[in-house]
Amino acid sequence: MTAMPTTLLPPSAPALLLVMVLLAGCAGDRAAALNAEAAQARAGAAQSAAEAEPRSDSRATHIGLVRQMQDKGLWYASLAHLDAIAREGGGDDASELLLLRAHALRHTGRDAEALRAYQRLSGTPLEAAGLHGQGLLAGAQGDYSLAASLLEEARRRAPTDAALLSDLGYARLRAGQRSDARTPLLQAAQLQPADARIQANLALWLLLDGQPAQAQRLMDSQHMPAALRGALARQAQEIDPAVRLPQPPAPLAADDDGLPPLALRPAQALSSAPAQP
Repeated sequence: MTAMPTTLLPPSAPALLLVMVLLAGCAGDRAAALNAEAAQARAGAAQSAAEAEPRSDSRATHIGLVRQMQDKGLWYASLAHLDAIAREGGGDDASELLLLRAHALRHTGRDAEALRAYQRLSGTPLEAAGLHGQGLLAGAQGDYSLAASLLEEARRRAPTDAALLSDLGYARLRAGQRSDARTPLLQAAQLQPADARIQANLALWLLLDGQPAQAQRLMDSQHMPAALRGALARQAQEIDPAVRLPQPPAPLAADDDGLPPLALRPAQALSSAPAQP
């Protein structure tokens, strides 16, 4: 019987096999270690992102709180919170925070600081708001010509801002630019028909434009209180002592549910429109 050939290994073969096994084991250990490190790095990055998200949300919430305070007239408190946000640093909301600070400074009597803050908004996306604030400061100081000029610059950058248009019209009225006040006031009133202040400015223009009956109907349709009507009458007489004021409104009939809203039309149409029931 023929014997099967046997493959003989050199004496060093077992040692070589052992070395190869050890090397393979080391390589596997290194790969496992690298994979573990990569997994740990990914987990750390995910944790960092998760931790950063609440901070971002917290900052946005804090800024929202400041806005709410300012809406309620809590200007001093809003300044304190703006200081707290400033201590945190960072963020891409520098222009928004500057505008909020400028508003707070203006409403707390720090006009010079407010003016500098508004001016620093030049060249930012909030430049129109900065010019608006500068115009309000000028108007508060009685310089209505400067106020009208600044507000016109703001209007060119934000032509659909109803509050801005209303303030521009009012400034022009106080600066003696009655005919130039018409367009922005009518634009504002049509853009924001439910805004009481905007409608009050329009009523003031109607009084000064020689349309007391139309002013009366607008005030009735907006249910303006007697105090506001009196203030508008005094302002109209202050601007033009010769202005004609409307007669006190007649009492409504028992079955009348109120006057219809005034349709906003150009001044000529308003002055020639028949009285509405």
